[in-house]
Amino acid sequence: RHPFFVQKSINLMPFVRIKYFPEEATSIDVRRFFKKIEIPDGGVHVIGGPKGLVYVNLHNEEDLELALQRDGKKLSPEQGEHIYKVKVAESSEDEMKAVIAEITNGCDPEKGPREVTPPPENDIFVRMSDLPDTATVDDIIPFFNGLKIAQFKKTECGSVLVKFHSVDDKQKALSYDQKFFGSKFVKVSHLECDIWEELDVDAVKPIYDNNNDEKEEETKYACVSDIDSSCVKLSGLAAAVTKADLLAGPLDTCMISKYGFYLEAVSKRCTGNCYIEFVDQPTRDRAILRSNNARLYGETISAEAIKAEDMKSQVLKHRQELRTIEYNRRKTNKVKRKQDELKLTEREEQLKKQEDHCQLVKEQLLEEMKLTTCPKKKALIKESLSKKRVGPLYVGSYLCTSRQGQGVKLCNNGSRPSTDATITY
Repeated sequence: RHPFFVQKSINLMPFVRIKYFPEEATSIDVRRFFKKIEIPDGGVHVIGGPKGLVYVNLHNEEDLELALQRDGKKLSPEQGEHIYKVKVAESSEDEMKAVIAEITNGCDPEKGPREVTPPPENDIFVRMSDLPDTATVDDIIPFFNGLKIAQFKKTECGSVLVKFHSVDDKQKALSYDQKFFGSKFVKVSHLECDIWEELDVDAVKPIYDNNNDEKEEETKYACVSDIDSSCVKLSGLAAAVTKADLLAGPLDTCMISKYGFYLEAVSKRCTGNCYIEFVDQPTRDRAILRSNNARLYGETISAEAIKAEDMKSQVLKHRQELRTIEYNRRKTNKVKRKQDELKLTEREEQLKKQEDHCQLVKEQLLEEMKLTTCPKKKALIKESLSKKRVGPLYVGSYLCTSRQGQGVKLCNNGSRPSTDATITY
């Protein structure tokens, strides 16, 4: 057919639009989502953006009906940990081209420069994902320090949807993306208002002004220590304690600075001390109150604030001790290897002497066998030569044939003498 007709037939292919397509998903996930539909090569167009748009062109109307049946179903990315609910609707190639043109043409000569408009008033939602398993809604309030949260919604997949009081707070919340939350780096991303409304979960409203306990706790935090530092020393830890135990236990939800955790250990056993640098002093004070006098593996933990210089010096001191221990270990192993090599050399020399002696005896036996005419004596010499592990010993007219080295004196006719003629070397 003429290329014009081929292009026209492609343009008439039905299209569907997927909304809320997750960022970590790929075109392979789209084909898995429509596993009963054969999508043509190059038929998946991932646009992305705040709404997570994907356009898919199909072969015929039957495939279109099957695709529309997937509306509202859940999509699980192959490279992700969560499940997302997506919307599927009929679309067209013209719509897809218009969306692509709007994204790529930042300044259209015909339309002129695009106006920068402020975000709408309802743009006050974010999604928090990759949260620790032990995280609760109450832990999110100190995470967004200073930002006013209106409501929470927790999803089945473990994510938390957060609604803020203002657009400014929402925009500031996006800067908390990939910040440390408890024991993990949390992901904070934009959320459409439609997703918030469609999620059939009761919203939880945090309490700020009337929470006297929180005020008392903040007052206690301010009185923990006067040291102008975010560093803490934990002592009295059990030998079996690990970093995961502390992050999941007394330090849960306490944000730690990057590379700010050092557990003293020798041969994978804790020495009893741990040094931690938190993101700020309020977090440090909260961690001290939660950790001090806490019980872990049968031991009582002591927590105190220390200066950053003291933490650095203690960490360097322990690392120097580890280097000394490693040096002594290598030195001991080196001496032991030399001793083993010396013993091995002595053993090899001893075996070589035995081997040389056996070779000498063998030559003497062969010479004796050439000179003798007695068949029995020749047979006895051959028997001695057949010994593999212990070489025969021959001195003068005495022949050693046993493993213990008992000599046998032969008569002139080759017969064995009486028992009293046997000697031992």
